[in-house]
Amino acid sequence: MGFVEAMVDNFGPPEGPLPIGRWTSFGYCSGLLMFCLIVCLIGAGAFAKASFFIFVVVITSVAVVIISFFVMKPFTEMVPDNNNMFIGIGNNSNLTYTSFNSTTLKDNLWPKYSFDYTTGVAQSFQTVFAVLFNGCTGIMAGANMSGDLKNASRSIPFGTLAACGTTFIVYVVIFTLSAATTTREMLVNGM
Repeated sequence: MGFVEAMVDNFGPPEGPLPIGRWTSFGYCSGLLMFCLIVCLIGAGAFAKASFFIFVVVITSVAVVIISFFVMKPFTEMVPDNNNMFIGIGNNSNLTYTSFNSTTLKDNLWPKYSFDYTTGVAQSFQTVFAVLFNGCTGIMAGANMSGDLKNASRSIPFGTLAACGTTFIVYVVIFTLSAATTTREMLVNGM
């Protein structure tokens, strides 16, 4: 569901080719789940090949995100007149990407919990931590392939800790770069 939501947000109307709607999203999700079922039914070899492909896509995506912080020029987005989603700013306000700026980093350094722009629910340390925690839990799924390892008693703990550490480092780098380049209003409002 998360993949389909991101795919539709990025490739759906008005500029993109993908049709959107409740049933089309359901169809995209069903198609992806069918693909996952077929890969699982084929066996561990197909799963390993699919995992490597997904790994390459994820690494490429992370690299592109990190590189974009260095190549993007500062810009400003105007909040639309029919503002009913933006938190803490009025209509006809500006949301700014500043590029690297010490003032922007200082303004974003300490927590100032606000409301989620999609639900209007007040945020807390627990809800923000939940975003980071989910990035580390899927790593445990690889332990079920321990029969394919030469030295499972060493490889599983080492691989799990290395994966958790790598994920944590990538998250810290991305949210530090975000805090140094994007105003708080733009971060809070999900632009």
